[in-house]
Amino acid sequence: IFSNPVVLDGTGGAYGLSFSPDNTKLYTYDYDVVDLAHGGIVQYDIGKKTPGEIIASRTIIAEGKGNQTGPFTLGPDGKIYHPVLHNGRRRHLSVIHKPNLAGTLCDYEDAAIYLGDATTNYSLPNFPDCWFNEGLDGRVCSPPRAEFSGVSLCEGECTTFIDQSTI
Repeated sequence: IFSNPVVLDGTGGAYGLSFSPDNTKLYTYDYDVVDLAHGGIVQYDIGKKTPGEIIASRTIIAEGKGNQTGPFTLGPDGKIYHPVLHNGRRRHLSVIHKPNLAGTLCDYEDAAIYLGDATTNYSLPNFPDCWFNEGLDGRVCSPPRAEFSGVSLCEGECTTFIDQSTI
């Protein structure tokens, strides 16, 4: 549910976003932090009272160089992970260790995790942050659950899927 939307003018184009575990900070990759060749990770304090205060809270957490973009993923440990391009390959994850904290206190670490021979391309698994994040109303959303009936999943046979997810 979206309420009280705020337009974050002045971005050069954003790619990916994640909310802090306490839902007071929004992180995004902005293509135009310095100029179009130097994007970076930006934090907004969405716990502020007015749209003007939220926009004014914009803090550059890290400056990238060109195409170091990638989506953000909130992990079950409460940290936010971000794939980055180093030496032409996406073999590293950067980490925001303390995403609930304001500004550079969030403890961003560039290329914190080396993936060895693995790469992330442009993405990490895509799932709702709320699986690991208690909402403002105190609820945690559940991962999707499905029930299906039918003896087998064979071609030509009918199978019924029932969504049993809860919010």
